[in-house]
Amino acid sequence: MPSGPIRISAVPTAEAEERELLFVLEEPERTADGELLRDEEGNVVTRDREVTIPRHIPANIAFRMMRDMYHGGDLTAAYGAMLNLLGQETMDALAEADGMTSEGFRRVMRIIEVKVGAAAKHLLGNS
Repeated sequence: MPSGPIRISAVPTAEAEERELLFVLEEPERTADGELLRDEEGNVVTRDREVTIPRHIPANIAFRMMRDMYHGGDLTAAYGAMLNLLGQETMDALAEADGMTSEGFRRVMRIIEVKVGAAAKHLLGNS
């Protein structure tokens, strides 16, 4: 399912106690047969997908990442960590984001880097 632009948002989610909003990804709505849904003016109808990350990142994520680095290399480890934190559905949406620009990609990766880095520092007691 192709997705569109990414918006950074500070709007709290309903699950704010457990998860923190990273960004909002605009996704096109589709009909039952997979066609893009359009309004009366011909514009593609979109819906917002809130991309969240656990507020408290489990300590074993770091160990999984180290294991993945040992067995599969840095890219495997990075993808595994993102998959563990964001979930398969979000990773699929990002992978299918036809409207993703290189700037959008950099913004997403920077947000994830900052959040995961902060969590790692917290786990290590350096907060």
